[in-house]
Amino acid sequence: MKFFSPKIIIEKRYRYLKIDKKVNFQKILLNIIFLIILLVILKKIIPIINNYELYSFSFFTSLVIILNFFLFFVILTFKNLSNESLEIDSRKIVIKKKFIFFCYYNKEITIKEIIGITYKGWNFITAANIFNNINNSIIIQANTGLEEDEEFFFGTGIDLKIYGIFQKTLKEILGENCKKLDFIYAEY
Repeated sequence: MKFFSPKIIIEKRYRYLKIDKKVNFQKILLNIIFLIILLVILKKIIPIINNYELYSFSFFTSLVIILNFFLFFVILTFKNLSNESLEIDSRKIVIKKKFIFFCYYNKEITIKEIIGITYKGWNFITAANIFNNINNSIIIQANTGLEEDEEFFFGTGIDLKIYGIFQKTLKEILGENCKKLDFIYAEY
C-alpha cells in the first residue's frame, strides 16, 4: 500500500500549515504501464473490427474506440499525476491543484465561511469514481453566500495522522470559534 501512496510534505509554523501532495515515481510508472496496456488492447481490437464488411462503419467504430481510450487515459493521467497543496493561515484556506505546471483548480476559503470539515478514508481509484470526488480525503464545507453550502475537496491518499495535524492547526487558528465548527470522521 505504501508503494502507491503519494509523497506528502508538511510545513508547519505558528498559525500556518502547508500540506503538499506530490506525485511519486510509482504513479508515473503505473501510468506508463496503463498506456501500454491500452495500446495492446487497441492493437487487438482494431483488426477484429476491420473484418466486418462495412468499411465506413469499421473506420468510425475504430475512431470512436480510440478516442474513448484516449479520453479515459487523459482522465486517469490528471487523476494520477496531479499535485495538490493546501495552505492554512489566520485568514483563509487556499486549495490548489496542479498538473505539471498548470494550475487547474485554485480556491480560497475564508476561515469565517467554514461550517464543517469531513475526513474520509482513502479509497482506490475505480471506474465508478473517476468523474466525481469520492477519493478525496478532506472535504471542507463552507457557506459562500449561495443558496446551498459549497464543498471543497483536497487530498487523495491523505491519512488520519495528517488530518489530525490539519485539525489541530485549524483549532489553534480558530481559538474560541472552533466550537462552532463540526469535525466529522466518515468511513465509506
